Amino acid sequence: AVVSTQSTGDITIVSKVAPSSQGRDKCRHVVEKSTALFGGYVDVMLIHWPGVAKIKHGDRQNSVLRSESWEVLKELQREGKVGRIGVSNYTRRHLEELINLSPDHLPSVLQNEYHPL
Repeated sequence: AVVSTQSTGDITIVSKVAPSSQGRDKCRHVVEKSTALFGGYVDVMLIHWPGVAKIKHGDRQNSVLRSESWEVLKELQREGKVGRIGVSNYTRRHLEELINLSPDHLPSVLQNEYHPL
């Protein structure tokens, strides 16, 4: 996604790690592919969904792959390939899990979709 901030005229490049791309190797691959499309850097990278494609809701593997993906985003941020990192569609439980996993490196973006009407 490309987000334009009209008040400043800046453009912010935002991309997401899909549910099918969670886990250490897949996550790193797709983020590096995304950053390459934008000259080696993306302003914001989000984990799109707390679940992993084709893994049942209650399966512990979801948590393991989420954790691996978060660690990869932190690494890529330290490497200067992504600016802010965050999560999308996480519930309170998922956020608490992430805070316990990485209390020193919290998400700077939480994106959730709501339909108030």
